Amino acid sequence: MQVRCLIDRIDPKVHDEWLFKWANSNKQLEITKGKTYVVMAISKYSNNYFYYLLGDESSDYPLAFPKVLFEIVNNKISKYWDCNLEFVNSISELDIKDQDVCSFIEWKNLKDLFYENLLEEDKQTVKVFESYKNKMLLEAELDNFDIELK
Repeated sequence: MQVRCLIDRIDPKVHDEWLFKWANSNKQLEITKGKTYVVMAISKYSNNYFYYLLGDESSDYPLAFPKVLFEIVNNKISKYWDCNLEFVNSISELDIKDQDVCSFIEWKNLKDLFYENLLEEDKQTVKVFESYKNKMLLEAELDNFDIELK
């Protein structure tokens, strides 16, 4: 799945209060308007969906960004995700419950613990993430190539 950034700056005069609070008053985010990103995972917290993707300043681990900042440009679900759908027109089709994660099996099963271990640079977790990250980036590249050929 790939998304394009629609909003890369949070303005308290324009955006919902929860979004401004999420951004922690940091108006400039690690994403670029118009840029396309590969979604590594999707989670749901307090009825808000978040995309985990590699920000502009870090490729070691994904960052979580609210879904409202993006539009879906490639709705194909990664074959590496533990998911029963191949394509989605809306994230709600994934039927993610609060606190759940939709991604590869290790992240899906461990939920927040997987992400915490990744941030703490647990060797096994980093190894697992790196493997899936590389596969998903290549998969997205090949999907884009297929689209260009059509």
